[in-house]
Amino acid sequence: DYALQHILQALRRWVGFALGLALEGLLAQRVRGENHVDYKYEDYSEESGRIHVRTHGILFEVEATSAVSVHGEAVFDAISGATPTGGPPPSGSRRVPLATMDDERSAGNLQVPVKWGGRHTTTPQFAYSLESDYESVGLSLNHTIDFNDKNTTLTWGISHAADEVIPNEGASITRYEDKNTTDFLLGLTQLLGPKTVLTLNATRYKPTEGAQEDRAPTNTPPADPGKVGGSAVVGPLLPFR
Repeated sequence: DYALQHILQALRRWVGFALGLALEGLLAQRVRGENHVDYKYEDYSEESGRIHVRTHGILFEVEATSAVSVHGEAVFDAISGATPTGGPPPSGSRRVPLATMDDERSAGNLQVPVKWGGRHTTTPQFAYSLESDYESVGLSLNHTIDFNDKNTTLTWGISHAADEVIPNEGASITRYEDKNTTDFLLGLTQLLGPKTVLTLNATRYKPTEGAQEDRAPTNTPPADPGKVGGSAVVGPLLPFR
């Protein structure tokens, strides 16, 4: 159970961090956006009701001054369906037993890029997400510096997430469990042509211990040593919107 919980937590952390990197990459391209508010709706379903996900989202961008803008997003997800329990099929049947699942997630983020000194942009960001069994609060600070007539951008950043696993009836976790993580980012974006950009990123994930006293000794997961990662991507130049 703890292996599965660790995987889910890692996915949540890395997906959120990847989205942050993507936003920073788009901001680094310096494509000017207009003030706007957008609504999006997504509906995903699989055959025979295997899973159904509905997403409502609101995105906005406001340019407060020539140097300060505000970007935000609010998302509401609803998921329902059936998932295998892990048990063998009943006698005389090939179908494995399924358990129904229903969950909702409310999330949002707010970032305020501040341009200064001609080629510097500092962006504080706040993010929040709540599910029936998981709550996450995140803070980050990213800084970009433009070189070579804004064709080259150096990015560094730090983010911290305070996550809490919430016990649910029938779940393997029966106590609240805290997990704090800190991520470090160093990246380089290079414009290779009118429509092509190279992005290099190096990341360092460092866990910090949560409320260990709230865990029973037999349920304590293995210590997480942290991870170092990196990526190199060559792709099309995309507008911010």
